[in-house]
Amino acid sequence: MKRIMSIWMLIAVLVVPITSFEHEASAAGTYTATVDYVKDGDTIMLTNPVKGADEVRFLGIDTPETFVSGGKDPGNQIDPHGNAATNYLKSVLPSGTEITLVTGQEEVDGFGRLLAYVFKGNMDVNRSILENGHAVSYFIWPFEDAKFEDYRGAMLTAMNGNIGIWDTTNPLEELPFEYRDRMFNDQPDKYVGNYFTKEYVTPLNYTQVPIEDRVFFFTEQDAQSAGYTCNCSGGGPASDELLIQEVYYDAEGSDSVGEYLEIYNTSTNTLDISGYILKDNYDTYTLPAGTMIDPGQHLVVARDAAGFRSLFGFDPDVSGMTLALGNSGDQVSLQNPSGAEIDFVAYENYVSGWNIRANTGQAIYRYDVNNDTDSVNDWNVGTPLPGK
Repeated sequence: MKRIMSIWMLIAVLVVPITSFEHEASAAGTYTATVDYVKDGDTIMLTNPVKGADEVRFLGIDTPETFVSGGKDPGNQIDPHGNAATNYLKSVLPSGTEITLVTGQEEVDGFGRLLAYVFKGNMDVNRSILENGHAVSYFIWPFEDAKFEDYRGAMLTAMNGNIGIWDTTNPLEELPFEYRDRMFNDQPDKYVGNYFTKEYVTPLNYTQVPIEDRVFFFTEQDAQSAGYTCNCSGGGPASDELLIQEVYYDAEGSDSVGEYLEIYNTSTNTLDISGYILKDNYDTYTLPAGTMIDPGQHLVVARDAAGFRSLFGFDPDVSGMTLALGNSGDQVSLQNPSGAEIDFVAYENYVSGWNIRANTGQAIYRYDVNNDTDSVNDWNVGTPLPGK
């Protein structure tokens, strides 16, 4: 019997002065702690863990990085700007400083870091870093409007004063997230909204939104849930004709060569999806020219044709997929050629709420192609049935 079954750290933010924590509805918790040492411009270590975390990532800001990967040229990210941000924070929060931490709805991220606004007495340290030109505002939905507007004002003060990363004689050459993407051969993966126009663009079109007006969303559904409308250049609204239907991420035997994804065509037309994109948290794969899906049919996209054939006895529709699906958690999106997200799935709590988990040799699959709530509720676990 055929199965019509078959298929992104970070932030919830808040506002109000240090004296009014009890009125902050979106705050998950308020904690006291002691600084052990400053790790970089927006990260500190604690002498004693809070919520099981001894590392704190500052909310609402992003400072220049202090690392380099693969021997690549870091530009002026580290020197002077990354080091300047780190040294500024060290001057504000020397070892032994008593601080107050205010967390948002998500208190700990996927890296085990506590996500918090950091206060030294009445001083909002996160805001101070912005105002002194050592950071760019970085708000990921959901967030509090007043907090965004306050931090935006602090950043504009630095921008208009030409200080720190905004110094016109030696400005920061790449925003921190641009630098991280370059270091790890990634592409932008968050939808970007204009706080004032309430429109969003696809990840690759983020430069269309002014730096000071940008807010970020993990998924297109998040942007729409926040009341933003699509202004996706060349892409338009995401199609509802294609779904990720199945993900086989922990294959038997040689795991990496047995993995596959399955895409389903819900329409009554044959669809050409050449140039469409599959993206997980680590890599991006573009479907080759001539990739077609007939109406009501599945397209099996595998990493390795021979490995797939050894498991299932036939060839996949497409092979050579470069995604290495994480066995302990990952997220996968299907995007059109302009970068607009069409479908999304995550597993093993890689994204909050997506707690579905498959054992070795099992697949996760969308159990009803007529049901697409963009949530884990659409998914089940069972025997892999590629192409069915």
